[in-house]
Amino acid sequence: MNYFLKLNFSSILYAVLIFINIELIFNIYRISRIIKIDVAVARNIGFVVMLISIIVFSFIYYLLNRRYLTDSKLNYFGTVLWIPYFVIILILFNKLFPINNHGDQLNLISRVVTYLGILLYPIYLAIVIALSRKSKS
Repeated sequence: MNYFLKLNFSSILYAVLIFINIELIFNIYRISRIIKIDVAVARNIGFVVMLISIIVFSFIYYLLNRRYLTDSKLNYFGTVLWIPYFVIILILFNKLFPINNHGDQLNLISRVVTYLGILLYPIYLAIVIALSRKSKS
């Protein structure tokens, strides 16, 4: 049971990273309007925040998998287990902060990039898990 809880906690953290990055992409117009800065500046700041979050969370994932999760192939369930947590977080966020301004809607290219990121995210997770397992040996 303890391993199950650790695996679910790590999956919640996996969902948080992709949620942060997707919400930065989806809400760039809203952020620029609220902070009253140019969209290009908000996009650059969002890009920097995304890179920093990816680096920090990758390090956290690596340490989490290396220290707290046993050297088991069950760790790879985290590459799929993050999806329900991501959907729950996304639904809660959209209920708490609905888009009221039609100009805040995302354009088609950003949606395609977002979907591509969601499809490639399990590969990123599998690489991080594999690296953390390999370094234990």
